[in-house]
Parts: sequence; C-alpha cells; structure tokens
Amino acid sequence: MNKSKIPQVLMYHGVVSSEAAIPPDREAGAELYDLDVQKFQEQMQFIRDRGRRVVTLEEEESLGGQDIVMTFDDGEMNNFQKAFPILRAFNFPAYFFVTVSRVGKKGYMGWEELMELRDAGMLIGSHGLDHEILTNLTAKKVQRELVESKAALERHLKVNVEYFSVPRGFYNQTVMEIAAAAGYKKIFISQPQGSLGANCLARIAVKGDWSLRRFEMALEGKTPPEEALFNSSKSIIKNIIGGSGYDRLRTLLLKKRQ
Repeated sequence: MNKSKIPQVLMYHGVVSSEAAIPPDREAGAELYDLDVQKFQEQMQFIRDRGRRVVTLEEEESLGGQDIVMTFDDGEMNNFQKAFPILRAFNFPAYFFVTVSRVGKKGYMGWEELMELRDAGMLIGSHGLDHEILTNLTAKKVQRELVESKAALERHLKVNVEYFSVPRGFYNQTVMEIAAAAGYKKIFISQPQGSLGANCLARIAVKGDWSLRRFEMALEGKTPPEEALFNSSKSIIKNIIGGSGYDRLRTLLLKKRQ
C-alpha cells in the first residue's frame, strides 16, 4: 500500500460504564485502556464533525491518509454492549479482534454476539488463541496460535478471517512470516512499523485518560513530548530485557500502584 494511502488506525480495548461487563481475567494494566462510553461517543462525534471517513481496508483503491480504521482488541462483551450501538448509529465500520479461547467466557462476547457484529458489516479478526506473548513461544506454538484461532473463527462465523492483531504488543520477523504463511493479509501492531514489511499496520492506542484534545492531537499525528520520551524509554527497556522480562516488570509496577 502506498504510504500516502495508509489510513490512521485507532486501537480500542474496553468501552465501559458503571454497568458494563468487565472480564475478571484481564492482564494487569488493561484498565489503562478502558474508555468511558461518553468519551467514546464524543470521539466518534469528533471524527464525524471533522469530516473524516471511517473505512475498511477492503476499500483499498480509494483509501487516503486522512481516512480512519477502527479496531477493538480482546473481544470483550462491553464492545458489543457499548461500542457497537454507537458505531452503528454513526454508520462506522470496525474490526473486532477476538481471543478465541475466551469466546463465551464471563465478560467476553460469545459466538452469537460475534455473528451479530458480522451481520451488521463489522469485520472479525484473530487475536490469537490464548493472548500469549508470541515472542516467548516456539515457532510451532506461534503457528498454533495463529492457524487454529483463524480456523475456529472461520468455522463458527462462516467468513474468511484475513486480519490478525498481535496480542500484548510483542512480535518479530518469525511471527510476521508465520502470519503471512497462515493466510493473513494484514497484521495490526501497536508500534511504529519499522522494517517489518508492508503487511503491517501500526495503530494509535487510545487510552482511557485522554482528553478530547489529546485525541485530536493523535489524529494530527502529534504526541506530547513527555509521552514520546516515555514511549521511547519503554521501547529501549523492552529491547534490553525482552518480552517476558518486560511483562513481569510492568505487572509488578502496576500492582504496586493499586
């Protein structure tokens, strides 16, 4: 895809309110990405008011850099209960990336909800079988995560599953090659694209504490200096101690904050 035609991709997780379903088995830090339903509504209205198109990658011939692609990771029930009605009201399409082993569990969408999303024109993609850090796994286990999750989604939903969202932000060339061999057309990541190829799409991770102005800055391609420094430091630490080491450190620090 020509760089000038690459849309901005937004990454959401939980869209919540006081009565929204929250899964009990989330990883530490998941709440940082929980967005209040009213904020989500305001963000969608902002996109509409600015005249930005919300599109799917199937519209490749007409895509532009001002277009927006919406994605939701993990398959939480609050996506169906809270985000889906708002998306439908705005007539915005979106991609929902599902962790297959969690389908139907407490706080997560079941096959019935996923079918309703499908029937409404939403696109369903894989988020793996078990939400594993893929760079910690052998190539054989990575293949299982990607191939079996794809097969399960296709079997239950009767659709071609062509998109994969990397769980927990850790990937490497091996993961990318296995994803391509498994038949995924695009791999959604959560970091700058680097040199991992044209089939990767970087995303903007929307956080729960963002003001509307911070959201606007993201759509303008801007990051506050202190946030950019933090992100850079985080990337350096990840590279030094690896995926499992970083995950343990992050979990420990987040638990101390609680």
